Amino acid sequence: MARTIKIDFYRVEMPESAPAQFHEIIEQVADSANDGNRTVSIDKCPVRMQQAEKTDGCWHGDMVRIRMNEGAILTKLSGETHPIDLDDDEGIGEQTAFLYQPTMNILVVQRNRFAVSASKLARYFESMGGLDEPIVLDPIYTQDAIQRLARLTTIRKFTIRLAGPTNATAFKRQAPHFGGMIDLIEAFQSPRIVV
Repeated sequence: MARTIKIDFYRVEMPESAPAQFHEIIEQVADSANDGNRTVSIDKCPVRMQQAEKTDGCWHGDMVRIRMNEGAILTKLSGETHPIDLDDDEGIGEQTAFLYQPTMNILVVQRNRFAVSASKLARYFESMGGLDEPIVLDPIYTQDAIQRLARLTTIRKFTIRLAGPTNATAFKRQAPHFGGMIDLIEAFQSPRIVV
């Protein structure tokens, strides 16, 4: 059975105050002991870089989101199920592959809705690099996608996704014209608004 893997491309923008470049932070984590110190809690979920290595000038590796406190079950093809017994410090690992090309400053991230998103990957390396400001991942769009957007004559639905209600106030300063929407996000504790 063929499997489709979706990937997204980003240009990495490090904060000016960053003491290290993105690839140097990846290298620091890769050279560190592969233990619990690599695990960072992001939005109350443990995330870690499982492994990374440099080949032909590119860093490639695997990030893991550890699903804790979520009841996992084994299911047979017949439909029979039984719970998976896990220790208190165990969870189900959901992997995301990534590749970073330092010369072109391009990050490629496997899209997996159950694992580590690109934004969580950036927040992980912010934490591991001890950064005070965020790493910004600018999506790289294909020419075809931009041309399709330019041909749109009517927009029927417009979806805005924000980082989450805990970070919404930062958007008030950066995008004052969204102030009313941000008030709704905070009031309803919802990170998504559809217009």
